[in-house]
Amino acid sequence: MAGLVALGGLIFGCGRSGWAIVRSGFNFIEKKRDAGIDEVAREVKDVL
Repeated sequence: MAGLVALGGLIFGCGRSGWAIVRSGFNFIEKKRDAGIDEVAREVKDVL
């Protein structure tokens, strides 16, 4: 039982960072919905 709990915690911990990346991507897309492709490309270039 303790092993299953530990495995569940590991899965939860690893999935949480992926969820955060996907969620921030969707928020960025929603914020830039009406922007042109050149503005979005410039913003992504500045972030990277």
